[in-house]
Amino acid sequence: MSSLIDSGAHFKRRSDEVGLSSAGWTILQALGITSVGKAAYTITSPGEPVTEPIFRDWVADNAAVMTLGDQSCLKRLVFESQTLVVAELRDQVSGSQSSAPRRVPEAERDRRLNDLRAALPGITLEGVNMPSNALLDSCCQQERDNLLKYIPPEKVTSRTHELTNPRPTHQALQVEASKIVLESDADAVEYQPVNALQTMEALRRRGLAMVFAQMISYDAYDRYVNRLFNHLSRDPPPGLNRVNVTQLVNADKQVFALLAEWGVKPRRDTAGECPLDREMHRALESYEVSIALMHQAGGLWIEGAGEEVCPDPGHPDAKGHVLQLHEPIQFDAHRLHATCLWTGNRTVLAAFVINDFHKLDAQYRQLLQHTAFRLPSLSTGELLPLRPSIASRFPVVLEIFAGTARVTAALRRCGFVGAQGVDHVVVDHAACPVLLADLTTQEGQRLTMMWLSSPHVVGVFIAPPCGTSSRVREIALPGPSPAPLRSLTFPDGLPHLSGLNLVRVNRANQLYHFTTTICAEAHHRNLIIAVENPRSSLYWSTSFWAAAASSYAYWFSTLCLWRSPAQVAEPSLAAMRATSGLQPKASAVPPLVPEHKAVLVMTGPSDATSLPTLRARLPEPWSDSRFAPAGPVPAHSQLLRADKKGSDRLELAWGISWSPEEFIHKAVQAGHPKKFDSLLPSALSHSIDVNAKTTPADRAGLRAEWFAKWTERAAELSGDEKKLKSSLPEYARKIVLPKRILLWREILEDLKYPDIGVLDEMLEGVHLTGQTPCTGVFPGAFKPAKRTSEQLRSKASESRQKIIDAIKSQGHLDEALEQKVDEEVELGWLSEPIDPADLPEGATISRRFAIEQSGKIRLIDDLSDSGVNGSVQTTESPKPQSLDVVAAMALACLRQLPGTPMLGKTFDLKSAYRQMFVSPDDLKEAYIAYFSHRERKVIVRQMLALPFGATRAVFSYLRVAHSMWYIGCWALKLIWSHFFDDFLSLATQIEAKAVDLAISSLFRGSPVPEYGQAHLGGFGHARHAADDPALTQKDLSRIRGRMVFAGGQLFGRAGRLCVAALAGEGCSTKANLSNDAKQAMLQFADLLEANWPRVLRDVSADPVYIFTDASYSEVSGGTFCGIGGVCFDHKGHPLGFFSEELSCFQKRLLGEGRSKTIIFEAELATIVIAYVLWKDWLRGKPAVIFVDNNSARDVSISGTSRNDVGKSLASLLLTVESLAKTFSWFARVPSPANIADTPSREVLKSFTVSGCPVPHFPCEDIVSEVLGILVK
Repeated sequence: MSSLIDSGAHFKRRSDEVGLSSAGWTILQALGITSVGKAAYTITSPGEPVTEPIFRDWVADNAAVMTLGDQSCLKRLVFESQTLVVAELRDQVSGSQSSAPRRVPEAERDRRLNDLRAALPGITLEGVNMPSNALLDSCCQQERDNLLKYIPPEKVTSRTHELTNPRPTHQALQVEASKIVLESDADAVEYQPVNALQTMEALRRRGLAMVFAQMISYDAYDRYVNRLFNHLSRDPPPGLNRVNVTQLVNADKQVFALLAEWGVKPRRDTAGECPLDREMHRALESYEVSIALMHQAGGLWIEGAGEEVCPDPGHPDAKGHVLQLHEPIQFDAHRLHATCLWTGNRTVLAAFVINDFHKLDAQYRQLLQHTAFRLPSLSTGELLPLRPSIASRFPVVLEIFAGTARVTAALRRCGFVGAQGVDHVVVDHAACPVLLADLTTQEGQRLTMMWLSSPHVVGVFIAPPCGTSSRVREIALPGPSPAPLRSLTFPDGLPHLSGLNLVRVNRANQLYHFTTTICAEAHHRNLIIAVENPRSSLYWSTSFWAAAASSYAYWFSTLCLWRSPAQVAEPSLAAMRATSGLQPKASAVPPLVPEHKAVLVMTGPSDATSLPTLRARLPEPWSDSRFAPAGPVPAHSQLLRADKKGSDRLELAWGISWSPEEFIHKAVQAGHPKKFDSLLPSALSHSIDVNAKTTPADRAGLRAEWFAKWTERAAELSGDEKKLKSSLPEYARKIVLPKRILLWREILEDLKYPDIGVLDEMLEGVHLTGQTPCTGVFPGAFKPAKRTSEQLRSKASESRQKIIDAIKSQGHLDEALEQKVDEEVELGWLSEPIDPADLPEGATISRRFAIEQSGKIRLIDDLSDSGVNGSVQTTESPKPQSLDVVAAMALACLRQLPGTPMLGKTFDLKSAYRQMFVSPDDLKEAYIAYFSHRERKVIVRQMLALPFGATRAVFSYLRVAHSMWYIGCWALKLIWSHFFDDFLSLATQIEAKAVDLAISSLFRGSPVPEYGQAHLGGFGHARHAADDPALTQKDLSRIRGRMVFAGGQLFGRAGRLCVAALAGEGCSTKANLSNDAKQAMLQFADLLEANWPRVLRDVSADPVYIFTDASYSEVSGGTFCGIGGVCFDHKGHPLGFFSEELSCFQKRLLGEGRSKTIIFEAELATIVIAYVLWKDWLRGKPAVIFVDNNSARDVSISGTSRNDVGKSLASLLLTVESLAKTFSWFARVPSPANIADTPSREVLKSFTVSGCPVPHFPCEDIVSEVLGILVK
């Protein structure tokens, strides 16, 4: 019962509140006294006083064992019950009840909701599904009054909407039943659905509220909503349009009007049945409702095929057909067309496509595409046409229900390196890693929505499971076969399902509903949305898709390569060029120069014969007069595709080849992909420019003026600074007390620093969980969170004790750890000890431990093991300025300050992370536990300053450090970089002390140490480790880390390729090195022992271009193997060429006699020979090597090969590259465009390019020297 008088749950809760014991409640239950109404008539009737003798006699007769305390509680309950019953009867007689629905008692509401959750395990009563209290009260009032009323969608609010939109309350004096009373008149909260999804959610909420009020069964109401929304997916007859949401709402209103007209009551009948179960469906099938759900007329008539007469009276004889306007249409505006008559309001946007459509600006074309117009594709000369750029600096596409994640893998190959797959399991043979989330749970859905909230997400690809929706189930097979679970009439599930089939359909429906939720959020954020399912799947008929489909403009597209024509899917974003010495695989990046000069599309009859093989090059021009545009296709072109268009047309796409001269011109335009100047930040470049153009005296005066200005301003702001810090929590005030935050802000604003929000973290504290902000000063990145903050807190109680139990003594490190803890407590960075039993609900504990590094003890707070770091989602990658930036800084000084002695010094900020405090909102995640040397037990404290070991701490500190570095560059003209808490400064010898003073004044720190000498530590054990059978995974990880550091001091790719060879080693406790891994470690040791110095010199950024080629063919009396190469400068001027024929001995060294062909080995050897021959031109310069053999190119990139010849040549290539200090990039050139093709096929002594003679370089000795390494 929903009334206060009849609610057993309310009476039980009130009994507990007044203090009735469990024994006393058992006695009342045995007597049947379980509600206010029953208690009111237990001893006397309401209105008759319960005197003491009457009460004692009743107790003696019915509850003699009841204690004195329970008797007093019973007396109170009886008095309250009689008072409530009398008040209820008085209201019924006087009619003074308010028009507002009577509230359901809280205890009764909780009980019914719990019962509802248990009865409907497939429905989650949270978020948009949870009806508001006002809606529950309204439905229960209808059941009490036994009077059905219509509740429109805008009144069907959710609990979330009710809480976030409080109702303004007005009070007024009113006269009721001859009394003046104070009435509260609260405006009703309304919720206006704006699309089909929100309308469906509203009607489902109303159904849950009616089930809560026991007016209808859920199955009957759910079937009613499904049948109603299925009208959205009905295909309209010719000349008519689809049913829209407004029609559904009107039909729903008509259903309730008919129910009221028929006198249907909301209360159950005497048999316990709900009349609404059957009557709602009868009303839905009535004539009146069917009229409301009819397809409406409207469309656009166009002259042509068809027998429809033109609706325009001016053209009575014209015939054609009608295009429906329920979705975007495309037609030839030159043909006669007219609009058909329709009823109701409709807005139509029209646009004309003209012959010069391609001349429209990209923004207008994109606007028309967003407005759902099907625009014709534009022809392009590039094989990979350009697409409009995407706003995000790091575009991410989420593949939901990823499975094998092949879409994600394809997107990554096309340049979307941040693409992520999402599924509940990782399947075998997955094409790339997958994020795990069970999307049938609230936790998994919240986590996915958190990923979707990243500003870098530009699109979603959703493939909801189609097993329960497959039409294959309808095919009768011999023997046992899966039964259909859905139908066109019941696309959301057949009504008779039970057992496992019902569970499967309910789980699928949960995923379908979540798919619709994702689509709605993605649409709200203007993301690209793609939903994949078989065209015949019943998924497209479900109410979930119908709700989504009616809200968006969309197209069906078939992308199938199995017995179906395929539409070509082209990448939308070119891959980023490599900016490091490790060139990615050739297939992972687009070519520097497109494979073809242009793509020529021709159309002609489908009966064309003598077409060349796809991808084969034309030996001579090809032409067919029946194809347009007319004209021969040049020789060396390739037929890329031949597609049928209709029943009698054929479309051919030809790739037109470059000439060698054209390709060289394009290659020079493309340049080298490594941007050598990009490593130097603009602020630092500005500072170096100023230092080059001014004198030390000028810079000293500028710094003095700047410090004087801001010192005066600091004094003016001192009062405001104190007031600001007094508003902070006490623990935070102590941490930031020395900092001049307002002054800091004004300085950054004066310099127009792009990330002013950095100071918000200084004032509000740093969050340890959640999504990092987009600052705009760091490169974009996307690292999804592994859990939400809510999930972290919900499971904190389970993990706390496990972490505490795992903490043990660290021996001699315990005392040092305790001393550092005492120091942090004294400085206000740590709290006093806390009893674990007193921790608040949801508090997370992380382990603190000590490590010893080079004689120093460091404290680490392991926020990863506790899960805190896993709840962080990053949107940027704050890269500290490593040695690459330092090197670029030094090289810029060499160029712009030639001959000027430079000194360097490092400034190390003390306790850098501890200068910021933890946000009050995240203090629950800031508890640490450690083993106390003093107490000999585990102690728990709360971190108040930023911990060393938190992901957000690193991000926020680097954000602060970057702002300080920026001030130094732009305001003080410092030549410096920052790497975490180390600031490395360069200064001319004459002003070194002045720079020291400026930096110390900026930091308000103590004097820095004098210059001194330092030596790098030794590196060893590589050779020993390679042959050590006892080498463990931990040892290998440690050695590899040292190799990474040491490899940074070596020039070239060889060291890094050796480290990369160890990346996949070790899946067990033992390292179990493969032969390749052992060879890599030995080669790395050789590189170190060679002790080649890493020299910084002012190198040229002008690249050198080398084209190489080799030929191998049978000739009379044997075989011919020729090699050739041509070298060009950065302007495309030829520098030289070589052309040689290999001897029989040299061909045998490359493998002749052991292999059918040696073309790969000859191509690779030609590259090495070109390096050795022209090493003086390559020294210190970037080089682009073009080769038409893909295998030779790939081996040059990877630095290794599977055959012995290739492995030896690749090793020599890396050695020569390192000695020449060359930055290499290997690219493909098509054979017809390779300028080195002729020198490799003929032994030439002279050669011309574009009519200009090219110097000849004899290379017999170099060929013998290079191939001599192959002699065993």
